[in-house]
Amino acid sequence: MYTSKLSNERSLIKKCKWLTSSFHSIVTIIFDCFIVSNDICVTEQLIFTEKVARLVSLKSSSASGNRSSTMLSRHILKNSVRCQLCDVDRSWWSHVEMGPPDAILGVTEAFKADPNPKKMNLGVGAYRDDQGKPFVLPSVREAERRIVGDKLDKEYAGIAGLPDFCNQSIKLALGANSPVVTEKRNVTVQAISGTGALRIGSEFLAKYSKSKVIYQPTPTWGNHVPVFKTLCRFAGVDVKQYRYYDKTTCGFDEKGALEDIAKIPKGSIILLHACAHNPTGVDPTREQWKKISEVVKKQGLFVFFDMAYQIRPMYSNPPIHGARIASRILNDPELKKQWLSDVKGMADRIITMRSQLKDLLKKEGSSRNWQHITDQIGMFCFTGINPQQVLYPSIVLCDMEK
Repeated sequence: MYTSKLSNERSLIKKCKWLTSSFHSIVTIIFDCFIVSNDICVTEQLIFTEKVARLVSLKSSSASGNRSSTMLSRHILKNSVRCQLCDVDRSWWSHVEMGPPDAILGVTEAFKADPNPKKMNLGVGAYRDDQGKPFVLPSVREAERRIVGDKLDKEYAGIAGLPDFCNQSIKLALGANSPVVTEKRNVTVQAISGTGALRIGSEFLAKYSKSKVIYQPTPTWGNHVPVFKTLCRFAGVDVKQYRYYDKTTCGFDEKGALEDIAKIPKGSIILLHACAHNPTGVDPTREQWKKISEVVKKQGLFVFFDMAYQIRPMYSNPPIHGARIASRILNDPELKKQWLSDVKGMADRIITMRSQLKDLLKKEGSSRNWQHITDQIGMFCFTGINPQQVLYPSIVLCDMEK
């Protein structure tokens, strides 16, 4: 009834006069007009709503200062400006390009759309139980229960985080008897998640390191490159690569890695995955680590270790809560013992699943050497099969035998 163009504003305002007792009706009329009159100049829309708002305000003052009508008039003006900005935004942000799709989320979407009842989602690097459900460690549940029972406050942690959490974390990472710990040759701070920790470290290096180049393995975790590449625009940090993964063996490219690391200019920064390389699951052996260490020392490189998944089941929670849980577990001998048992159980299950996969492939008749399945460790695995074989599993065995 009232969806006429704003050229009929006089008629519409006149009708609004007898609707002032029902202010929501006026709002409905105004915004109906905005919806159907996109071809009308935004300025005209703004002028019109100002008139209606003044009308409502005048009616409110004559009605003993009705507060709701005054609020409504402000609401109308606010939304009129919002409508004006909507049109402006279309020109302000029209040049912004759509970001690239997330590869892992794409796999998840494909998983949801697949009707196959036997489907499995291997895209997200998160631990699941035998039913495919997220798993919370019993030790974490117990620590959380105790913390809730303590009725602690929710004050902010210090800028460096929870001291107990930091102290116990470095002992867990390096060992309680490490000279770095006993001689207090470390500075440990709490960050917000793994990406947050990388960002803090990269910012620090960008500002204070003499070298402005960091060498990363090929491949590496998808966020490693963007975290440091972002700094290229602001601090001049350059990102380069060294060989790491051997596609022919689905294992560590020892020869290529050592050759490339030996060529890295002295004083440069090198990023190494401490354990369970993401995304390949390929780690150097103890002997290979010694060789890497020798070359790194010879070249005088600064090592940036990314130690993902070492205490993540607790630490990926909101900072103060997660840090308290981790601190409680690591400071309580009983809970720490239970936690180590929980983590060991998870690790053993992953190892068992790798062995079962390898045995089943052999049982199904594949003549390929699948040793890399059990040589790789942690949450990630580079199987050596291609995208077509992932989509059509029935051709995996015959193709991989060639």
